[in-house]
Amino acid sequence: MKELNISDLMDDICPDEFGLELDETAVSPARVWRVLQRRGVVSDRRTAGRRGLRMTARIAVAAALVLALSVTAYAVANYTDFFATVFGGEDAGRQTYSMPVDQWDENGDQQTMELVMENQPVDQDAAQALLGDTVTGALSVTAGDYTCTVENLTMAENGVGVLTYAIENPRGLPEITVFDETVKNFSFVGDDLDTGVQGVTLGTLPMFSTPDGMTDDISFLVSATPTRLEARAYIALFTDGACPDELYVDFFQNDAERYRLTVPLTALADAVELTGPEGWTASLSPMGLMLAAPSVDDIDGGKTITVYLADGSEYLVVGDASVNNCPVSCVNESGTARYVFNRLVDPAEVTSVTFRNDALDLTFTK
Repeated sequence: MKELNISDLMDDICPDEFGLELDETAVSPARVWRVLQRRGVVSDRRTAGRRGLRMTARIAVAAALVLALSVTAYAVANYTDFFATVFGGEDAGRQTYSMPVDQWDENGDQQTMELVMENQPVDQDAAQALLGDTVTGALSVTAGDYTCTVENLTMAENGVGVLTYAIENPRGLPEITVFDETVKNFSFVGDDLDTGVQGVTLGTLPMFSTPDGMTDDISFLVSATPTRLEARAYIALFTDGACPDELYVDFFQNDAERYRLTVPLTALADAVELTGPEGWTASLSPMGLMLAAPSVDDIDGGKTITVYLADGSEYLVVGDASVNNCPVSCVNESGTARYVFNRLVDPAEVTSVTFRNDALDLTFTK
């Protein structure tokens, strides 16, 4: 029998290639297995990884031996910049901005209303512990001079998610319209954003979908130069079921399906089930809330949603007409609603969630 050395096994593992980094703190076998699954090295569908069955077995054995021998273990990468971008950096705070409403004055000018958004800096340690092994991305697609990249993405079991993406063109980007300088919601200008590929144009914003249907989403500009922009986006599934195992991202339009990015969601953030009134179901993840009402009439319209934490603090997700700490929300025709948070929430620290409108005053608990 050929002698097998741990060093031979370890030679097959390249931390940089797999997006991993060394950490002196041991991690659980389950977490190592999830990381290997997310990187495509092993599969829970009993198929060979991208480097073949032999390599899959060798790397899986190496990971197990690393844990068994209590030597340096592999941990997930640190996503400090990503978490600060989507949940709030050190400069996060209260912001006031204007939102157009369906009212016009005597001159035909559309009216606006003032909204308050209460941001706060993310707890990086909590974010890493809750989401560090669920972040995926680093996928790009090129059409003509445009290269579009999903940089980081995390989705939760209850169908909400956050991501960052980049669009670049060395010849220059089209004109960008920023609708509000405070929140920086934006889009490209023009109906025909030529890519140089016949029949393929750049979308004014990327579109997100799943095998089950569409999403509601919103993008905010993070930074822009003449040749590159970076943005963050918040996503809520518009379907009833659980979060699927892949997300479609379409940066290009028209005859462009061959340029679709399919982002695998092999590790979803956990969501805890909440107990509420009969006929209602609810679940809470670090990124958002899912409520399923008996009917759409129960949940649509004006509302107040508050998350209560064990330390006595409160997080007002949606408040009166002047407060909005929910970047995107949606309600489908069957009464399933999703609300994406503008900050990280640790489900373990939540004691209850209340939902109130003109007709209802409901409490959901763990």
